[in-house]
Amino acid sequence: MAQTFRRRLFLERVSCRTSAQPLALEAEFTRDNVDIACQALSLKLVSLVEVDDMSKYAFRITRPGLLLLAGQIEDAAALIDRGLGIRRLPIPAPWGLIGNKLRPGGPGMSLKGSGPRAYATQLILAVASGHAIVQGDVVRGNANAPRPGAFTEAPRQSERLGTSLPLRNWGRTKDRDHPV
Repeated sequence: MAQTFRRRLFLERVSCRTSAQPLALEAEFTRDNVDIACQALSLKLVSLVEVDDMSKYAFRITRPGLLLLAGQIEDAAALIDRGLGIRRLPIPAPWGLIGNKLRPGGPGMSLKGSGPRAYATQLILAVASGHAIVQGDVVRGNANAPRPGAFTEAPRQSERLGTSLPLRNWGRTKDRDHPV
């Protein structure tokens, strides 16, 4: 129940800030919820957009995210299955310690504990750019990572549907019986 509440809170926070000040990638709220941010990016419920020329990014809720927030799980899943075309960020692969963990075939990084908070920005950017994927509670390097110059190509069918998190876990049905 707590996890579903945190997921809904994240989507609400992103959706409330679409017209005003967007939820920044570097925000403390984002660092505290790096696991949910990576999972939402993986499921295409949110996307990252560049907010200025200084390479600052902010979250934007997608149409499936809005539908899911409204409790329309089946409609959100149908949009995602159709291959919602969210563009990947054209950024280089992660480097250094995090790059070593997130290389294809590498050990990956758990989204639990204090490690993800320290590397929140790099993890989120790696997932948003397609260099890493979320598998359960672990971010791993993507063997099908985009090549430089390949950011204009449409994602392949296997990449569009290649999430391991079921969309139903993001629904509001579990919290209806237990108000917070």
